Amino acid sequence: MYKLAGYNKTMKEFDEKLMSWFRYLFWADTCYKRFEKLLETSNNSEEIPTNLFIALSSQWYGCLYVVIEGWEELKLEDKIISKLLNEHQNLKDLLRRYRNGVFHFQPKLLDNRFTDIGKTKDNSHLWVELLHRQFVRFFSDQLANLPGDKGQQVEIKDCLKQLIGWIPNVTFNDKVRELNKLLEASEALLNEGHESNEKAQEFRLAIEQTKDLLVEAKCNYQQYLSASIKAIKD
Repeated sequence: MYKLAGYNKTMKEFDEKLMSWFRYLFWADTCYKRFEKLLETSNNSEEIPTNLFIALSSQWYGCLYVVIEGWEELKLEDKIISKLLNEHQNLKDLLRRYRNGVFHFQPKLLDNRFTDIGKTKDNSHLWVELLHRQFVRFFSDQLANLPGDKGQQVEIKDCLKQLIGWIPNVTFNDKVRELNKLLEASEALLNEGHESNEKAQEFRLAIEQTKDLLVEAKCNYQQYLSASIKAIKD
């Protein structure tokens, strides 16, 4: 149990070890965003300086393995993350060795700790990116289940941000949750008014259509995720 500075209630939901894991994820995400920005600001891969590409991607890879270590030490659970880790033990080991190469001096420029991960037949970069995004989604899901009213939840998030340095950007799951809340509130408003006129019927139809689109979006997302996980070994 850990008390947040500036917050007068005990944070039962987040012990110190879990918040430490969030912090390591923040460090990894900072490296990832730097690498991502490098790719976005270049029109094609030939314009990216090789040494800079390697430097930024290596920092990200090395930091992400520490996130994996924390995940396993804390025995955190998530279906998708467990699938990515358990079904790709070879990639996890290659990433561990890559981390060792990054954060422990290697006298050889082409040490096999750096080169082996690129030689695997599996799509190691896709695996790393999917795993990273699912870790971020996991963090965001924890924030979606905070206790108290909206004001208290904002206060907790602010305290976490002060301690950790970061709160994840809105994820797909966050958007789904927000839309579901909006739909529920809209239905409640209609039901309270007992409206049966044409405008109310049109509003109800719009709500049902939005629900259908939401189901379709969730299905498409799951298909995308499944296809991406499958592509790691293709």
